[in-house]
Amino acid sequence: PVPAAPSEAERGRRLLLTGQRDTKNAMSLVVPRVPQWNIALRWVAPDGSLVKAGEPVAELDNTNFAAELSEKKLAAARAQSDLDQQIAQAAIVAADKAFAVDSARTALEKAKLQAAVDRDVLPLRDHQERQVARERAQADFERARDELASHQKSSALEAQIRRIALEKSLREIETSENAIRDLVLRAPRDGLVVTGPHPWFGRKIES
Repeated sequence: PVPAAPSEAERGRRLLLTGQRDTKNAMSLVVPRVPQWNIALRWVAPDGSLVKAGEPVAELDNTNFAAELSEKKLAAARAQSDLDQQIAQAAIVAADKAFAVDSARTALEKAKLQAAVDRDVLPLRDHQERQVARERAQADFERARDELASHQKSSALEAQIRRIALEKSLREIETSENAIRDLVLRAPRDGLVVTGPHPWFGRKIES
């Protein structure tokens, strides 16, 4: 028997499709602003590949940003250590000065009691010495109190300065982390990757 001729489905057919991509709804992904004049392309998805929303489409070199980020984290750690040390040291000095104020207050109260004794009870010389001692104790108390207040004010200002330095370091870290994250270009929605021509060389952008 003569075998039957294969059908079109069995033979198969090749179709050549021509035309242009409709890019009216396309969304462009561009390199974010960076301090460097130019930046290397580490990887880019193949032209014509399908991607899901949120998937990486291209990745730029973040070597410089990563190095800067490490330096900024070290700077922030030092700023935090300086702040903690300053607060601890200020607390120790404040405790000493507060103790000096309490001691001066106690001495003043004692001097006031001694100076309050009727002048007719004591010899004139003793009475005068007790008045002088009261005045000296009053001056010592006021000086100790002023020193404590001055220390509290200056240490609070110093802590504020160091806290501002720390906050600046933390903001710089956040900026660097955002910059590194922005160097990975991600698809804003499901779609087809279409790479454009290199502005200098006129060929498709490739990694």
